[in-house]
Amino acid sequence: SVEMKEADIDSILDLTLTGSAKSYDNPNALATESRPRVKFMLDGEVWSECAVTKGTPIMAPDVPRIKGEVFAGWYADEELDEPFELTDGVSGATTLYAKIIPDVAELTNRITTTLASSMVTIHAEYKKLSPFSPGATSTSSGIIIKTGAQTLILTCCHSVQIPSGYTYASFEVEDYLGNRYTATPYSVDGVKAIAPEYDLACLVVSGMEGVSEVPLADRNADVGDTVIALGSPGGQQNAISFGEIKKYSLVKIDIEEEMSNVTFPTAYHTAPIKGGSSGGALISCELELVGVNYAGLDDEFGNGYAVPIQKVLEFLEEYVY
Repeated sequence: SVEMKEADIDSILDLTLTGSAKSYDNPNALATESRPRVKFMLDGEVWSECAVTKGTPIMAPDVPRIKGEVFAGWYADEELDEPFELTDGVSGATTLYAKIIPDVAELTNRITTTLASSMVTIHAEYKKLSPFSPGATSTSSGIIIKTGAQTLILTCCHSVQIPSGYTYASFEVEDYLGNRYTATPYSVDGVKAIAPEYDLACLVVSGMEGVSEVPLADRNADVGDTVIALGSPGGQQNAISFGEIKKYSLVKIDIEEEMSNVTFPTAYHTAPIKGGSSGGALISCELELVGVNYAGLDDEFGNGYAVPIQKVLEFLEEYVY
């Protein structure tokens, strides 16, 4: 047998104890490291939370169901730029964010049943010297903002302002059923509601029936918001296109200042429009008017610019109400 001193025994014990595995101040740390928690967020709130095994596929929680919207997947960042594959698993505690997009089918059904009768096509004819001389014609879009004995129709200034070289203009408004009505510029105390500084105008029609008013939003749409363009591109009635607000910026139309002279930032959006969409509605997912389309491509569909609703309200307060 080997005789061991007390000091030797203490040394062996020290080696045994200090060579053990990693120590944890938090008694739950070991479990957290081997089974990290995944938090699922929806609209800034925790939708679901669970512990998972590192590197193994994650069981998806129930898909959020929201009226008028569709769940489009889980993302690794709040900006919703990085899609996350649950099959890849995680290596540590992770927070995922739900991407929710508009239910296009449901929105389209609601638009056709509630807003179709609020949109019109405007047919303009411009004459030189007299109503009987040769002239020019144009087609644009309009939005019904007031019904009754007199129906008020919001559109663009450059859609109804008489171009230089012409002295006379006549207008017809075509509703969603194809009925046509004679329209004239609306005026208050002799002042016509035609304003190039807003590129907005208002027409009035008598005896128009079976139509409805479009609700007006009380604030501008936010960048990133989904929007829907309604109008008559190329004369097509009640065209519907979807997009989003990309930014607010100033755009100058290559046209006479008497027709359009907008000097404030307008809503640049990706809901495709084209020639004939001027005066058409830009609608939110709540089916409220958030803008009036006034600039885009003439001959093909593309992104557009819209007069934001706060400027629309200013125009209505100054010229109409």
